[in-house]
Amino acid sequence: MEYAVIWLFFAIIAAALASAKGRSGLAWFCLGLLFGPFAWAVALLPSLKPRPWNFLPAAPEKLRPCPECAELIKPEARKCRFCRSPVTPLPIITATIDPESRWRCPRCAQMNPPGAMTCSKCGQ
Repeated sequence: MEYAVIWLFFAIIAAALASAKGRSGLAWFCLGLLFGPFAWAVALLPSLKPRPWNFLPAAPEKLRPCPECAELIKPEARKCRFCRSPVTPLPIITATIDPESRWRCPRCAQMNPPGAMTCSKCGQ
């Protein structure tokens, strides 16, 4: 009888831990009934699901939206990686910048400070 109460306690704890982490509480309750303290220990482990922010590029301000699906893609992309539609790549403009004068970005017309190598607004 004592073991059944302890086993039920572990099932409830496993369900509560899993539910707090966004997992199915009912499924983890059943696993807790089957495996007792082992299910409780596994419910404590961090989630192995990939986080959405792990897939974002390092500099999202240097991306542009796809004309078909509006997902962010690199400016030099020839095909959208999300919808696979062909995309016209944006030209990469390289220019010598006079460090003594302000300059206007050819893509967004933002005035940039002297000596800046990239646009402060769009990153071109």
